[in-house]
Amino acid sequence: MQSDTAQQVVALLQAAGALTPEVAERVLMQKQQTEGNLLQTLITSGVLSFAALQEVVLRYGRFIDSDVPALTSPRVAFEGTAEKVGQAVDEYSIDDAQLQTFLLQSGRLTQEQLDAALQARQHTGHPLWRTMLNLGLLTPQEMTEIIKTQGPPGQAQPTTTNGAMVESPEPGRALVLQAHHEVARRVIEVEETATAVQIVNTIFAEAIQARATDIHIEPQVPRMRVRYRIDGMLFDVLTVPQLLEPSIISRIKVLADMNITERRLPQDGRLSFHLREQEYNMRVATIPTAHGEKLVLRLLMKSNVLTGLKQLGLEPDDEQRLRSLIAKPQGMILVTGPIGSGKTTSLYAALNEVNILTNNIVTIEDPVEYQLTGINQVEVDTKIGLTFASGLRSILRQDADILMVGEIRDVETATVAVRAALTGQQLFSTLHTVDAPSAITTLGNFGIQPYLIASALSGVVAQRLVRRICPECRRWYTPSAGVLHHLGLKPDQQEWQFAYGVGCETCYYTGYLGRTGLFEIIRVSETLRHLITAQKSEQALKAVAIQEGMHTLQHSGIAKIIQGVTTPQEVMREVYL
Repeated sequence: MQSDTAQQVVALLQAAGALTPEVAERVLMQKQQTEGNLLQTLITSGVLSFAALQEVVLRYGRFIDSDVPALTSPRVAFEGTAEKVGQAVDEYSIDDAQLQTFLLQSGRLTQEQLDAALQARQHTGHPLWRTMLNLGLLTPQEMTEIIKTQGPPGQAQPTTTNGAMVESPEPGRALVLQAHHEVARRVIEVEETATAVQIVNTIFAEAIQARATDIHIEPQVPRMRVRYRIDGMLFDVLTVPQLLEPSIISRIKVLADMNITERRLPQDGRLSFHLREQEYNMRVATIPTAHGEKLVLRLLMKSNVLTGLKQLGLEPDDEQRLRSLIAKPQGMILVTGPIGSGKTTSLYAALNEVNILTNNIVTIEDPVEYQLTGINQVEVDTKIGLTFASGLRSILRQDADILMVGEIRDVETATVAVRAALTGQQLFSTLHTVDAPSAITTLGNFGIQPYLIASALSGVVAQRLVRRICPECRRWYTPSAGVLHHLGLKPDQQEWQFAYGVGCETCYYTGYLGRTGLFEIIRVSETLRHLITAQKSEQALKAVAIQEGMHTLQHSGIAKIIQGVTTPQEVMREVYL
């Protein structure tokens, strides 16, 4: 390793708080006297922990470029590149399970080094071979040689997690391989002799078992791929021969009552699937792409959305603030956040709180995905002119006590919604804004007068979803001083302990199981009403809301980290810290 490269790596570790200035100076002096991998030397000597290295890699991303020999041994020429390694992986069909087994059996890596690479892989999402290159455990040349020793292309045999051979399936049956116990994804492989019906049934059954919320079927060259969205993250689970692609897409379109001959225009449909005497509903959407029709199937499972307020992940004081908003007999309550942030779940939880026999509750949604007992639900149909605005006008003549508008998208809907909240009804709706104070600005951008916003608005709930650490494989570690400073925590205040998931069978070896919410709740007080009427800035509104007890999304995320519910990486993925 060149001395200047070593200095760059040490400087980066020092800037991240993983090394103190004294230790950094001592490391550079030792490096001039010894040869070998710098990171390996730091880790084996106890100067740098795997957890600290993992945090630095995640924060700075690819700070070790694959084309620069920053973390490779100087005794081996840096002849290969990451691109060539990737080509070799594809050519020789080497999976992570085979690679792990070979590296351990051949003595190329120790179990401790492999565990470190697997932990880093869970957070970065890179393949195992690239993670090992980034960590400097192997050079591209070494990795390419290892891959080629696994055998010529097309002769890789399926193995179980303990390396034993598995029997080939019967003709026409799908071959389902369980993922290796360290691999953070579920892998399904199918024989080319399997029928479209069998493959589709396997895709559906595995998605339900894996707790997937969406299934993505994407035509690619040379094979079609299938991905599951689990806890908000997409995972590759299957590749299908191009020969079977048309029949698989047609099979799903037939089940969803779609036109199988129309491949040029997007289509929407619904289907039902029975598994173990239980019925599951899915919403299907197609769109034409350059390589064929892409399908996305949303699994509509009531257990995912029909929860109470206590299951949302609210802090006790935030839950109390939300309950006080819901208890008001009139006014508008907005839930904000990006697509997929759990807004519908929060709205349904709030409606369940007020769903009593003496209330007439009417909703207008696009579409109605979950049918709620005791609630009158209207579905938007733009083809016949039934929009949010026109539907809401009609609902106002239905003697409704509580209204729910799926989304305020335009000026007309915003105007009618504010008018409804001013006439004595309680109204719930959603907006796409980054935080709670910006919802007030967005209403103003729709042309609503500030004094009307101040009078109609009761409160705003901004939210995000982060993955929960799996309780079965949770481990604790001491974060570095740099991470604590980044989160606004004082290292000397107490002995901080953060958690992460190692990965186990329960969580499909991702380290995460389920999701929880981060919340920012504004309760519009008299002070805030005056500020809204005076058209004060978002920053001024936010400052007053914090003084009155509002917890920001950042505060909520840090609280979840300290409690061991989630990781700093998850919070930083959703909220700027």
